[in-house]
Amino acid sequence: MPPHAPRPTGENCNAGSRILVHESVYAPFVEKFAATARGIRVLPPLDEQSQMGALISEAHLDKVHGLVQAGIKAGARLVCGGHRLTGAPYEGGYFYAPTVLADVAPDNLVFREEIFGPVVTVTPFKTDDEAIDLANATEYGLAAGVWTASVQRSLRCVREIQAGYVWVNTYNNTPVEVPFGGQKGSGFGRDCGTQAIETYTTWKSAMLATAPFQPYY
Repeated sequence: MPPHAPRPTGENCNAGSRILVHESVYAPFVEKFAATARGIRVLPPLDEQSQMGALISEAHLDKVHGLVQAGIKAGARLVCGGHRLTGAPYEGGYFYAPTVLADVAPDNLVFREEIFGPVVTVTPFKTDDEAIDLANATEYGLAAGVWTASVQRSLRCVREIQAGYVWVNTYNNTPVEVPFGGQKGSGFGRDCGTQAIETYTTWKSAMLATAPFQPYY
């Protein structure tokens, strides 16, 4: 990341906040993913070593923490994080530790809600059908990512996942020439690409009669 570039904080509209993992690799994935999360350098955003900055306000930090606690109470397993970072060098902002919640059931609040913070939930699945159903089990549908070595599986997921943007074997690349927007509760219309012209165009219709008006009655 170049010097003085904005540092992400987890407050990203298309952040991958729900991870679905096949049960055959679930346990090692959770372990390795949590190790990565613990290694994220959370520092003030102007620090060139920073990889993650602060949340926008104390009220939002309290909301994020409240959702994490509600998720744990409903059965999620806290793997790492789950608390505010305090002391030096965090006095000047609202810093929250990168948080991983595992074994998250589909009816858990943290699975269904848009947390908008540095929190990720991990849920196992057995079949492709189950994975697609779980991916769609939310009122939001902005973006999704699929990781697979199978072209057929990837194309099926792109077709059936209810999201406006689906990445395959990558995540969060948003070229300006590609339309960006969501489905369901994530809004309508598109930014970027030629489709954005339609989104930001207001049409007006006019009809001009060249003959005398003929009353209907």
